[in-house]
Amino acid sequence: MMVVCKDRLETLRNDAGQYGRRGPPVNAEVQASIVNLLSGKSYEQLQELQRSIQAKLNSGDPIDTDYWEGLLKNLVVWKAKVSGLCCASNMITQTKYRQS
Repeated sequence: MMVVCKDRLETLRNDAGQYGRRGPPVNAEVQASIVNLLSGKSYEQLQELQRSIQAKLNSGDPIDTDYWEGLLKNLVVWKAKVSGLCCASNMITQTKYRQS
């Protein structure tokens, strides 16, 4: 939950022009492509994607490191959100089970 909160706080700061460690905000088109890539993926799929991005970054191949590092940072937040949603869903299910 802290990862998600820190990301939201940084987004708000970026919107106000106070760039944190992520630097200036990502281009809206790039952000939309990142959201499109990450949305709908399970936690396991996100883990696999994280491993492949880290391998790409460590490969030494000529790549757009800003894009891939930005994607990796967003991915960590998405993993936290997916994990939190799974936990919340499990708690709701358990509560409903206890009530019946």
